[in-house]
Amino acid sequence: MVAWVNVSRPIIRLAGFIGNVMDIEHFQGHRIIFEGHELPKAALHLDHLGMYGNLPGISDETSEWLWRFPICLGHTREDSSDRVIRYASETLQLCLQHKDHLLANFAAHFAGKLEPVFYDDWVWCLNHMISIAKDRPQCHWVAPLIPGDENYGRSKVDNLSVMAAKIEHAIEKTNVKDC
Repeated sequence: MVAWVNVSRPIIRLAGFIGNVMDIEHFQGHRIIFEGHELPKAALHLDHLGMYGNLPGISDETSEWLWRFPICLGHTREDSSDRVIRYASETLQLCLQHKDHLLANFAAHFAGKLEPVFYDDWVWCLNHMISIAKDRPQCHWVAPLIPGDENYGRSKVDNLSVMAAKIEHAIEKTNVKDC
């Protein structure tokens, strides 16, 4: 069984990005399915919107929600529609306000080909999620595993155990004490 520890968001983010830049190509075969609707590949990177000061003025709650949103590879996530609408709306408003800043900052944190439609896909995803969420009390999403995935064929418990071990290893590498 995996025990979840309340570790601050910056430490967890650090664990995922230590010493490297996220490669956009790594997840290109995956798509998030939100309430039965396939979202563009940019949805897998919605967490970027809440990181690195990309959206000045974003609330901590929205930043954390964005960070958690794409953590759905191989397992279904759910949240209340009210929360989806609140956090997606705040993000959408800030994306529209800070488009130039967001695009300029994007390349600093991602490797691989930057598609010109990435920003437009983010805006479309957020609008689409808000629209869908208005029609139901709860929202569900998943990025199904595909053959060749590191976790393909593993149970959810095994996947969580592997992820927890990787986070622990990353934290040890950074010599972070007293999380």
